[in-house]
Amino acid sequence: MRIRTAFAAAVILAAGAADAAEGWKEKLAEARAHAKASEHLKAAGSYGDALAEAQKAGDLVAEQEVADAFFEFLERVPTPRGTATGSTSTVAGPRDVKAAVMARLDPARCGAFVSAPCLAGELLVDAIRAGDGLYVAEAAAVFEQHEKGIKSGAGLKVLAILARGMKEAAAGEQKAAATFTEVRDASVRQYWTDLALAAGVELAALPAKKGDAAKARAAVAAIAKLVSPKVDRRHLSWCSDALRDRLKDLPAEVQKPFADAVGPIL
Repeated sequence: MRIRTAFAAAVILAAGAADAAEGWKEKLAEARAHAKASEHLKAAGSYGDALAEAQKAGDLVAEQEVADAFFEFLERVPTPRGTATGSTSTVAGPRDVKAAVMARLDPARCGAFVSAPCLAGELLVDAIRAGDGLYVAEAAAVFEQHEKGIKSGAGLKVLAILARGMKEAAAGEQKAAATFTEVRDASVRQYWTDLALAAGVELAALPAKKGDAAKARAAVAAIAKLVSPKVDRRHLSWCSDALRDRLKDLPAEVQKPFADAVGPIL
């Protein structure tokens, strides 16, 4: 009798473990239903839950299936009118979706296909592009763990410093310039041109806020030195757009060094 009871218990426990491992399928179905109904934030939450379930189970095949569905959904999320990247609107845009998914994932885990640090990095770049600080605090919270305690690669630590600099800049702290310079220099040493360009935009935006055209132009000239035909055109295009929008209140001459550098490439 004990053997039969023990066997029955084992079967029940095994079934429970299997159900837990397959939980991502239910969440994925929910996400797709919300996406079909254009309930973007609800869909994002369910995609995040499905990813978290797959990652917890260590199921790479499941994670890839959810990730593919999520990225396909993200591409269909429209950017609200009147915003550069979907930020200042009551309608959920791509940035809101990425932040919602990021919030459901373990910040310490670097998933094979989607991770909180990866989404946090994208949100930082989106905020630099728009100059609005949206979701910077949330992204910074993800990176703080990697900067202080978690054993992470150098790239995540540099992103953590970038996030810290953006918070310093938003608070009007003078040390923001030194922080962005640290990010730029570290990125140049590692040939992470995209991060170097991002830090450069922030360095140009700091004096621009004060109307200092001369210092802003000097910062733009420093960015121009990073330009070469080897740099991904997408990064150069993004940087060009960011400088155009972030420095729009200064004379056009301020942006000339970068415009001259990218002109033959873009």
